[in-house]
Amino acid sequence: MLIEANALYPRKLPIFNITDKGIGVNHPKELNKNHILILHGGADISPSLYGEPVSKLGGGCTTPSNRDQQEWDFIKVAVELGIPIVGICRGAQMLCAYDGGKLMQHIENHTGRNHVITDTRDQQSYVSNSCHHQMMIPSDNAEVIAYHHEQTLGYDSQNRNHVIGKVPEVVHFPKINALGIQGHPEWLGNSNKFVEYCTHLIKTLLLRN
Repeated sequence: MLIEANALYPRKLPIFNITDKGIGVNHPKELNKNHILILHGGADISPSLYGEPVSKLGGGCTTPSNRDQQEWDFIKVAVELGIPIVGICRGAQMLCAYDGGKLMQHIENHTGRNHVITDTRDQQSYVSNSCHHQMMIPSDNAEVIAYHHEQTLGYDSQNRNHVIGKVPEVVHFPKINALGIQGHPEWLGNSNKFVEYCTHLIKTLLLRN
């Protein structure tokens, strides 16, 4: 039962009121068009979901875990229904894989620290929290909405290191009506600027209709 990992909330509730108990579903067939699918953070997803082996510094299993498979099934049904999907941390990485992207399996300097992210469209900056060690590499279907600009090392599936100049932190997946947020806005108060920014993106990119 993955209510916590697959929380679903009617549109009338605050978008980031996602720590409450008792609102959720246990099976993709329970999804309906009045829901928003929210995929929470957690353990690394299996690299097999994006066609790569597990690296020495990476995580996840060689085959999809039960949670991986269940969340994948939830996304599939949500896409069929056309309902909005919000992925947070692990959830964002799952959406990236589902949309045809990949992950850098380990990057430095992104676990347990705040950093500045910059919107690619208006160049406004926000302070995001950070609790991840992998990086989204979106497909051509997706649009990176915000980057963190700082040189850091990343390690791919072959354990080769790369100098990375900017890390995708917020990604829009228009083909599946989804938004991936690498930080954790649900850990912050509603008046926080990063939360306000994420809420604005959800309303303008996912809830247009």
